[in-house]
Amino acid sequence: MATQAKARKSKGKRSQWIMLGFFPLIAIGGLFYPLLGYLMPLMMAFLITNSYFHARY
Repeated sequence: MATQAKARKSKGKRSQWIMLGFFPLIAIGGLFYPLLGYLMPLMMAFLITNSYFHARY
């Protein structure tokens, strides 16, 4: 039981680190390529949704 919770927790952390890497890339790249900037609202929606389901108690 504990290993499943730990695996699920590490999976959530991994997605947060991946998004942390993409955030500046999309934010700065959106200044030069406007079509890339349209991904920013999608990324923000993903981060808000992810924080809702992986919130700390």
